[in-house]
Amino acid sequence: FSHECRYIGTEGYEMNYIFQSMMQEFSEKRQGYLNLLRGYLMIVLAKLARIIAEEQTGEHYPYVKKKIILKKAVEYIHNNFQEDICLKSVASHLSVSPSYIGKIFKEFKGMSTVNYIIRYRVEKSCKLLLETSMPIHRIVGESGFKDVKFYYTVFKRLMGISPGEFRNKYLQ
Repeated sequence: FSHECRYIGTEGYEMNYIFQSMMQEFSEKRQGYLNLLRGYLMIVLAKLARIIAEEQTGEHYPYVKKKIILKKAVEYIHNNFQEDICLKSVASHLSVSPSYIGKIFKEFKGMSTVNYIIRYRVEKSCKLLLETSMPIHRIVGESGFKDVKFYYTVFKRLMGISPGEFRNKYLQ
């Protein structure tokens, strides 16, 4: 096993309990202790096989921890996209450093946290463009943008057309 193959958290307590039970059975040598030891050994081997499989697929603890942080960050962004949020506010909400949350977004989303926020806001504005007759200058604010000119620039860069053209094209 690799030196990084360690059990922690709940698995650690379970494994520790199993090993203690094995030691007790071995020292007492009561009727059927060998069968119990074989059973415990099978449990240990199955759990170790799971740990190794999770390491190989990237599902080990640090990976899972990052996914949980990412999920909470995305949830926070989705719930607060209309507010003045940035990398620092997302990190502060999660009690992690801005650089750490930035690395997680880059690793799992392939983009920076700020770019994710912008893309999500544009996505929300597209929905408003298609589902409401709200004027575009109001949609800018409703989708979390503070500057109309910046919104138009970002929208055109991401969607390839202006918000007005988008509305006309997809409403027909």
